[in-house]
Amino acid sequence: EDLKLTILEPPCGSNTFALEYQGELLFVDGGYACFLSETTAVLERQFPGVHERKKSMLITHVDMDHTAIAGLMDSVYMSRNSYDDLILENRKEKGFREQNPKHTPYFGLSEIITGYTPPKPDNFRVIGERSGEELFEEIGRLPFGRWIFDVYEGPGGHVKGEIVAVCEELRLIFTGD
Repeated sequence: EDLKLTILEPPCGSNTFALEYQGELLFVDGGYACFLSETTAVLERQFPGVHERKKSMLITHVDMDHTAIAGLMDSVYMSRNSYDDLILENRKEKGFREQNPKHTPYFGLSEIITGYTPPKPDNFRVIGERSGEELFEEIGRLPFGRWIFDVYEGPGGHVKGEIVAVCEELRLIFTGD
């Protein structure tokens, strides 16, 4: 096929996946803000003309190592819970991770160390939202090229709003962390 998968693995514990098909790009997660200039340079080398291409992003969950390139995208897809979390952060209110007293110190230190600021909601798109108590509930579908990713939201064991994207035809699963 003409589908290409690229994995960007900087030496900082984060990763970004990129699917490329007929010039269009779909990124899954987007790295740390403190490495945005380096990540952008890699994208420009790896995908010539990246800024002129149609590009979208899927955020598997809201953590600071997943959102840095969101501002470069035409559309950023996520669960309703991730959307709500990022809206809180944009309002300078505590997001879901920070609302948990056990996570507040980690979040605060990580925010300082990484230079994290939440992406602006201008290009956010909600895929769907949980309505039940299933372990993984299908919340919607995300098309890319001629393929469809079924998107499931988990119960929030890592962070509320976490999703898994599955394309059975490609035998490909994106799980976040």
